[in-house]
Amino acid sequence: MKVLLKECCDVDLKTYPIAPTRWVKVFSFEEASKKCRNYIDKYEIGSSSWCGGEVKDDSGKSIGIVGYNGSTWTIKEHLAKFGLIRKT
Repeated sequence: MKVLLKECCDVDLKTYPIAPTRWVKVFSFEEASKKCRNYIDKYEIGSSSWCGGEVKDDSGKSIGIVGYNGSTWTIKEHLAKFGLIRKT
């Protein structure tokens, strides 16, 4: 599996990305969370500039999300959180 590390521009603060965008190989959601938080801390990324965290399996299918605070969700959990699917 792999996780996306990415900073986006913050339109309100008029900041532009300086951190490199990249996919990093990970072996668990826990490791993905740590990689994301390390990247966020290293580049001092604010919550409104964080747009990474997508987790994909080895076939390239999206399987989860890592939030700014390091929380992780499967795709189903993430969609249910926003009411886009029913929680099962």
